[in-house]
Amino acid sequence: MTANLYVTPSAGTFDVQQVRDWLDARADAFEFKENIYEIADSPTYADLHYAQVLAGKSSSGTFVRVAPHEVLVENEGGTQSLRSAIDFLIWLASEYDLRFRTGWSGEHDVTEALRANGVGSHYEERISSTDLDWTRQLREVGFFSDLSYGHDTSVSLEDARRDSPGADDAAIVGYLESGRLYRAGDALATSAAGDVLGPADVLTDGLYLWPGSLPHSCVTTTCACRATSFAMLARTTSGCRPSISPRFREASTSRV
Repeated sequence: MTANLYVTPSAGTFDVQQVRDWLDARADAFEFKENIYEIADSPTYADLHYAQVLAGKSSSGTFVRVAPHEVLVENEGGTQSLRSAIDFLIWLASEYDLRFRTGWSGEHDVTEALRANGVGSHYEERISSTDLDWTRQLREVGFFSDLSYGHDTSVSLEDARRDSPGADDAAIVGYLESGRLYRAGDALATSAAGDVLGPADVLTDGLYLWPGSLPHSCVTTTCACRATSFAMLARTTSGCRPSISPRFREASTSRV
């Protein structure tokens, strides 16, 4: 079992909102309780776990507890969840000069080892060397009963590209910039038969979205448009994160 990591800034404190913004932008993560996030094995599992939490049930995964003076990464999830936690730690280390501790209460300092070998070295090689399967998938999501929901597809990112922007691009950019994140509320989407499908990733006003990147990817990267639906590129790089509206501080783009 991978030991938990107690992460602190060498000086000062964490910008809690900045850390929350990164996690909010992560399709495989959701806020479990205030300032406590779960990183699931995939966006689909994040949806299922979030629905369980809303129903008052327990959930399991890698948990990130965010506080000004310390971020605690509880490494209890599966391989994909732990691999995603590495992405989080890499990002955090790029923003702050960090110190790392392990043990039941953080009594073992491992700062020098992780600085020398990288934060991924804290995890087994089978975890740190694997890819995140969901980053190669596009997902259909929808809040409305006439839309399919939460399905993975094998359509490749290359096949999903198109040469020119779609008519819906500007509307979708504006919609996302107005402040709606992946999980815009606690309401659960249902099918036409009344079956609960899970929480809405993005309220799309009846449009399809492929979440994974946020507004400015619509501007800088174009993808296939299927009938009346809009396809937006899924996140393709672990090191490029969009800013999150309504706190857009700078435009971010996704690389392909």
